[in-house]
Amino acid sequence: MQLEKLEYFLEVVRTGSINQSSKNLNISHQALNQAMHQLEKELGVQLFETNSKGSLLTANGRMLKDAADEMLQIWGKLRRDLVAMNGCTEYVRIGCIPYYEKIYYKVYNYMERNYPSVKLDLQIVYYEDALRLLSNHELDLAIIAILEDKIDDLLEDHPSVSYIPLKRLKNDIVTHISSPLANKEKLHWQDLQNEPLVFNALGDIGKNHLIQAAKENGCHNILLVHSDDMLYEMVIKNWGCLLINDEVMLRDIEAVKRIDLDENLVSSYGILIQNDRKDAPLFKNIIKIVKEECCK
Repeated sequence: MQLEKLEYFLEVVRTGSINQSSKNLNISHQALNQAMHQLEKELGVQLFETNSKGSLLTANGRMLKDAADEMLQIWGKLRRDLVAMNGCTEYVRIGCIPYYEKIYYKVYNYMERNYPSVKLDLQIVYYEDALRLLSNHELDLAIIAILEDKIDDLLEDHPSVSYIPLKRLKNDIVTHISSPLANKEKLHWQDLQNEPLVFNALGDIGKNHLIQAAKENGCHNILLVHSDDMLYEMVIKNWGCLLINDEVMLRDIEAVKRIDLDENLVSSYGILIQNDRKDAPLFKNIIKIVKEECCK
């Protein structure tokens, strides 16, 4: 019996749903369902009963749950003790774009509780650096933002790396109501080429995927500020316009207007990971935490 199947089993128990568990574990519904059937076949008992409320445990399933919890705890302790006894320290190297460091601390807390011998190394990276570091095995996993239409081309040159999407956000333009742009219902890049575009100066601005997109489309009048409040102040004072995604709520809506950018500028937030890492239980749990935090 593989311990991985027990981890799958406990996740199904936790969610009560094969469908939800397959999403959390980042495997297909079919693969998870097959794993549960194989587990039942190995044990010779039925573990689940399915009804309109989902997958419920049988008496045999409840017995296995208790045993599986104990077995995985023993295995985890043994693994940590062996690492410590041999004077080894394992490292998990995570890359992250600015603003998403908070997810790192969620992962850190999880690792402290469950893998105290494993040390985390955090680097601030953008997608191009992340791909290079992952391909060179200098990074295990990275949380990145990239324009949706660039994903396939970038991954084509890095076959050892996989991309796990988290969420996609369309970017629009926010401008002051007195700006000539406010008279338009849709905007194109050429409409913005002579307009100041305001961005937060956090991180390496030369690698910000939205600043790159603006410059590639002829928008070179870039203004940098150092806080989100200043971003809005620049727009409210009609000193510039702002790229904003559809997850952000507008402030001072009586003074500003949100306008659709017709170029369909979509940011994809996701995880880049080495192919030989993505099926390991530790990294599946890290991916699960990142998904939960990113998609709140």
